[in-house]
Amino acid sequence: MSELGIVFAGQGGQGVRFLSTLLGRACAARGKQAASSASYGPEVRGTFTRAEVIISDAPIVYPRVLVPDVLAVLSQEAYDRVHRDVPAAGVILYDAETVVPAEDVPARQFPVPAFQIAKELGAPGIANVVLLGAVAGLTGVIDLAGLLEALPERGRDLNAAALTRGYAIGEGLRMP
Repeated sequence: MSELGIVFAGQGGQGVRFLSTLLGRACAARGKQAASSASYGPEVRGTFTRAEVIISDAPIVYPRVLVPDVLAVLSQEAYDRVHRDVPAAGVILYDAETVVPAEDVPARQFPVPAFQIAKELGAPGIANVVLLGAVAGLTGVIDLAGLLEALPERGRDLNAAALTRGYAIGEGLRMP
């Protein structure tokens, strides 16, 4: 891996900023370079939110993702606004319940049952963490243990279960 640009997108309140921060911290703790940023509207909830992280083995020259290698989305609006930015060599992971993907997209697209798994775990609010696990499992940018170590204490057990389920899905999507 030289450099990997990941964009998380959704609606305000879905925790996409948390995902880029957590992934960046986990990768930095494992010796990689990481830079994350976010953009969102002035509303607290319900508006389009985009958070991005660049992970690299070398110093990062520009801290924004111009062309995402991976797009992970939790809402239809987010998908509609960002999916065209992903090149043919990229991957789009989307929540299977909330997003209907376009058919004319050159990137590979995979559904992730993030909200379904979160509901099964009894916490619909952790769908974002399921999606993060899927991104990490797919890309191999960090191992599951590294992500688990980076989890905050609050809600650790539930988030660990969500990460583990998502990571397994992502590993299953990984290209040989």
